[in-house]
Amino acid sequence: MSTTILDPVAQTFIIDDASYARGAFLSSIDLFFRTKPSTNIPVTISIVSTLNGYPTGKTLDYSIVSLLPSDVNVSEDPQYLDSTKYTRFKFSAPVYINSSMLYAIVIQSNISGYKLWVAQQNDTPIGSSAKLTPTSTTPTNLSKIAKSPYVGSFFESQNGITYTADQSKDLMFVINRCKFNTASTPTLQFVVPEGLANTKAVESTSNTGYYTPKYYNIPFDELNLSTTHYIPNGTAINYSYQTTKVSDTATLEAAKTVFPGEFGTPLPENILLNDNNGQRTLVANSNTSFILNASLLTNDDKLTPIIADDAVRLYTVRYNINNMGLTNSSITVANTGIGYLANASGTLSSPNITVSAPDLADGVQALVSANVQTGNIISVFVTTAGSGYTVTPTITVSGTANITANIIVFGETSSRGGNGLARYQTYPVTLAQGNDSGDLRVFFTAYRPVNTDIHIYYKVLAREDSQIFEDGDWQKMTLIGGIVNKYSTIRSQVYEYEAAPGTNSIPDNIITYTSKTTFQNYSTFYKYAIKVVMASADSTFTPYLNDLRVIALPEGTGA
Repeated sequence: MSTTILDPVAQTFIIDDASYARGAFLSSIDLFFRTKPSTNIPVTISIVSTLNGYPTGKTLDYSIVSLLPSDVNVSEDPQYLDSTKYTRFKFSAPVYINSSMLYAIVIQSNISGYKLWVAQQNDTPIGSSAKLTPTSTTPTNLSKIAKSPYVGSFFESQNGITYTADQSKDLMFVINRCKFNTASTPTLQFVVPEGLANTKAVESTSNTGYYTPKYYNIPFDELNLSTTHYIPNGTAINYSYQTTKVSDTATLEAAKTVFPGEFGTPLPENILLNDNNGQRTLVANSNTSFILNASLLTNDDKLTPIIADDAVRLYTVRYNINNMGLTNSSITVANTGIGYLANASGTLSSPNITVSAPDLADGVQALVSANVQTGNIISVFVTTAGSGYTVTPTITVSGTANITANIIVFGETSSRGGNGLARYQTYPVTLAQGNDSGDLRVFFTAYRPVNTDIHIYYKVLAREDSQIFEDGDWQKMTLIGGIVNKYSTIRSQVYEYEAAPGTNSIPDNIITYTSKTTFQNYSTFYKYAIKVVMASADSTFTPYLNDLRVIALPEGTGA
C-alpha cells in the first residue's frame, strides 16, 4: 500500500550491534514512490535522532537532501535492486550513526502529490518487492507480512512537531552505507593559500593611478596546530607538517610528525623550530610554503576518520628579538648641521658617517647613512644593523660641513630607550631610611641557549642627589661565578646566574655613578631599578627567565 506526503512522515530504524559494533557511515537512502506531483515542488528527507522512540527535531549533519519531481522515479511495481524503481537521496557527506541507537528518516513536502510505498502488517506484499533480482520471475505464492526485524515504527504528523505512531505500518526503504578501503591510506593536504600570508592596504604600483594589493612573506619562529576531527575506534589519522625556510623559499622541507591540538584547542606547547635552520616563512606567492598532511587509515570498511576542513588552524609565532644591533628608532638627529654635500641634497654614507665598534668581542660593525637636504642632515637610517652593541654607541659625522651635525643614539646604557628589542624593566625600588646601600646583586634562573645572551643593567640614585631618577643612565652589569659560560641545550634546561656591577665577570663590589644635575660622583643609593635585555642571533632560539631576585648590599661585602 502507499501513503501520501503532505505533513511529514517518519520511519525509525536501528543498526544491530553484532554487525556494526562501532557504527557506520551512511551514503544514501533509497525510497520508493508511487506518484509524484506535476508541479516543481521538491520532496525533502533528513535523518533525526529520537527520544523515547519518537522523532525529534535534531537533524544529523549532512543528512538533509531535497529532490525535485524530475529526479524522482515512480513505479507501480517497486523493486529494491532496480534503479529505475527507486529514488536515491545521496548525502553531501557520509552521515555517521551509532549502533543500537534508534534514528528516524523524516520525509516531507509542501504538496500532496508524492505517495510512498509502505508495508501494512498482515497484508500480502507486492510481488515485485519480493523478487531476488530485477529479472527474476515475480513470485505468486507470498506470505503475509508478519514483522519488520530491523526497523522500528512508522509515524505520521499533522504539524511537523508531534508524531503519532502507527505500529502496523513500515516504510519501504533501503539504507546504503559507505564501504571504505582498508588497504589504502589516502593523504589530505591542508595548505596556506597564496596571498593569504599577509595583505597590506592597496599601494600604487605605477604613476598610472591604478592600485593593487601588495603581499609580503611572513617569517615565524614557532608554530602551533589545531584540528577538529572524529576518529572512531579502529581508525587513525597520522599528521605531519612541512615548512619553508626563510633562507630557501623555493624548497619545501621534509615532513615532520605532529599531533595537533584537538577540537579548536591549540597544543599546550608551541612546536619549536630550533633546529639551526633558522626562521620559517609563509610565502605570499605560493600555496605550498606550509602543508599539513593528514593520512587516513582504517581496519574496518564500515568506518573512516573525519576531518573538518574549516576547523584546521595554523598559528605562527614571531619573536621580537635582535642581537643588539642598531635600529632606526634608536637614532635621532639632535642638530642637523649645515653645509653637507656642498649644501646639496643626497645621501651621506661611510666613511663620512660612522658608528663606533660594538663592545662585544664577537659583535658585527653597524653601518648607517644620512639623508641630506640642502646641506642639512634630516635623518639617519641603518644600512647594516650589526650586533653586539650592549653599551650605547656613538655616531660620528666627518663629512665637510660648516656646522657639524649631532647624532644621538639611545642605546641600552642611555637614560631612556635602547636598541635591544626584547627588554624587561622593573619598577623603581625605594629603600627605607637607614638602609642605603653601595652594591647590588641580581640572581635569575633562565633558559639561555647557545648564540643567545641575557644582559643585566641597573640604575641607581643617591639620597643626596637632586637628579630625577629617570634621567640617570643605565649601567651594564657582568655575569659572575663559574656558570658564566653555561648554556642550555634543551628548552626545559635552566640555570641560575648571578650579575653584579663590574666588568669581564669580575665584580667591583661597589657602585658609582656621576649625577647629571650635581656632576658629583656617588657610591651609595636609596633607589634602584633593574633592566633585563635578551638577545639572539637566531630568533628561533629565544632565552627566557623563570625568576628574578635582587639584593641591595653594603659596599664591599659581595654576596
